[in-house]
Amino acid sequence: MTKYPLLARFTEEVRSWTLFNFLMHYVVVGHALEGWLLADVEAVRRYLKGVVPVTPSATLDCKPKEVMRGLFRKAGRNFLSDRDGPKMAEMMDLDKASKRNKSLATFREILRDP
Repeated sequence: MTKYPLLARFTEEVRSWTLFNFLMHYVVVGHALEGWLLADVEAVRRYLKGVVPVTPSATLDCKPKEVMRGLFRKAGRNFLSDRDGPKMAEMMDLDKASKRNKSLATFREILRDP
């Protein structure tokens, strides 16, 4: 019996959808995605269409979602992570952001070589 029966069922279900039996890896992200978004200050500024008082150290804040909400308020907007997060992520320079945020760099490395 497996230690994680729900995960085993999910894996078998996904495998049943494919023609090939392949090794699957799971990555659990225990980091606020807003911290990763804040790692690319220029992308945040472009998304908010102006200069906002954000620095690369904002990515290290314990509550990056609150930092992001504050930046949006200063730009006269409301931050909705489901709406704004994906759009901002598309604007990011992942190489630059990875240099500023260790957990993003680690996540990318895991994805490259699980």
